[in-house]
Amino acid sequence: NRASLSLTPADIQNNIAAGKPFVWRFPCPEGVTIVPDSLMGGESGARFKNDDVIGDFPLTRSGTEDNWGGPLYNFCCAVDDGEMGITHVIRGQEHLSNAARQILLMQALGYGVPSYTHLPLIMKGGRKMSKRDGDADPMQPVSISARRDLGYLPEATLNFLALLGWSLDDKTEFFSGEELVSAFGLDRLSKSNANFDEDKFLHINATWLKTLPREEVVRRVGPFLEREGYGVSDKPTGWLDSLIAMTRERARLLGDFPALLDFFFLAPTVFESRGTKKILEKEGTADILTAVAGVLEAADPFDQPTLDARLRAFGEEQGLGFGKIAQPVRMSVTGRTASPGLFEVLEALGREETVARVRNMVKLLRSGNVPTEG
Repeated sequence: NRASLSLTPADIQNNIAAGKPFVWRFPCPEGVTIVPDSLMGGESGARFKNDDVIGDFPLTRSGTEDNWGGPLYNFCCAVDDGEMGITHVIRGQEHLSNAARQILLMQALGYGVPSYTHLPLIMKGGRKMSKRDGDADPMQPVSISARRDLGYLPEATLNFLALLGWSLDDKTEFFSGEELVSAFGLDRLSKSNANFDEDKFLHINATWLKTLPREEVVRRVGPFLEREGYGVSDKPTGWLDSLIAMTRERARLLGDFPALLDFFFLAPTVFESRGTKKILEKEGTADILTAVAGVLEAADPFDQPTLDARLRAFGEEQGLGFGKIAQPVRMSVTGRTASPGLFEVLEALGREETVARVRNMVKLLRSGNVPTEG
């Protein structure tokens, strides 16, 4: 209410000496402040009535004689932009009213006024998304570094974030950083709030994961495997490359690979419950696997074509459908009913490890104690 303007300098000094808190305020002039905003205000800008909307806003926090409080955001921002000669400001629309205050300050201080673009909000779950969201799902964090640790790719993250309120054209969904830089323009910005769609983010990331050169995926997967204790330094050249080739179609994040590849590093200690009942515990399975272990041990070379031919020939000799051989072997070596191609898996595991896992399953079946989960 500007009551303090009637105080004399002596009154002010006495109040300060008495320990009364104070702030410095900006005396807002009468009239209208126009923010030259290319998006929210259009060509005419966004208009704010000085007396109704802005008022005599504070420049400092509440202070005392010993501690004057320090400057507030709008004052700091105006001085910072002015001193750096900022010509264009692009930020969120929640700062639109702040821009009016900053313009008044910059004009009073003799600075030039930048051109502004205030972007629509990013919404998620019906409310504004914030970096301070503390209740975020650990698999859907608001932190970019946390997303990186889950295995989101920088290419996909940039691609997805650029689509929040902007479009390259009416149809292009995937583009590189170079294409974004080349095509970006404020004229393609949307005035509507953007929706942070987690499914779309995952889809874009999965697509980029399939698009990257395989050797690049191998390089990036390495740290995720090492984090789980799955070292590859002692493996043959190209071994991890072959595993990535088997599984990259099923992965959406780099962080998916350790779970997809775990059985290549550690023999399974538990087996899918459903598969155990339907496949392993059928009568005669232990005998079949005993014979299969011998076939696998004798296969030379131990590669996909040889393994395919030997196991199919064994099935024909025994009058067994191939599924009655392949599925028990798959369960024995992976613990799962579904995996990459069986012969690819066996070749990657190698003769010694494959035979050991099959014979271990025979022991478990004969003991009547196959540990299960799921």
